[in-house]
Amino acid sequence: MRLFRVSVVAFVAMAVLSSAVAQASAPIKDPPSVGTFDIPLPAEVCGFDVNVHLTAKEHFRTFANGITSGEGQLKGTITGNGHTIDVNFSGPGRTTPDSADPTTLYLRGEGNNLVFFFPGQLGPDSPGALYLVHGLFTETLNLLTGPVPGTFVTSGSVTDLCAALAA
Repeated sequence: MRLFRVSVVAFVAMAVLSSAVAQASAPIKDPPSVGTFDIPLPAEVCGFDVNVHLTAKEHFRTFANGITSGEGQLKGTITGNGHTIDVNFSGPGRTTPDSADPTTLYLRGEGNNLVFFFPGQLGPDSPGALYLVHGLFTETLNLLTGPVPGTFVTSGSVTDLCAALAA
């Protein structure tokens, strides 16, 4: 299975693991997710290999209804095609599970978020993409197949980081 989000890889994993635990009426605050790690993106995303070096200090809250929210610091250095870009994509964001389908999550991001897509995930015949989204975005994610094509919507601005790295 392909990884389909950088800023939400840990977030989605925590949402899935924590939603089963949150049975009480008060939200459960998970221990902070702290550390640095690298996420290599294959050439399918931008047309050349890209690496995202993350520095994270985030925490998550899971509510009894399965909604998981994440906030904190998430910064990265993105390298590819001989170029480097430093970004802050700290969100915040939240996932809401679909009550009828446990493999479906609705993602809502605010602030700055880093998202990437493999070819075809933004719609039929769409190329891969790496975006820094500034503002609100929503998307439907299937935990087995990745983003549901055509569901990524934003009212914010989008910086195409593939184009910036290619320049």
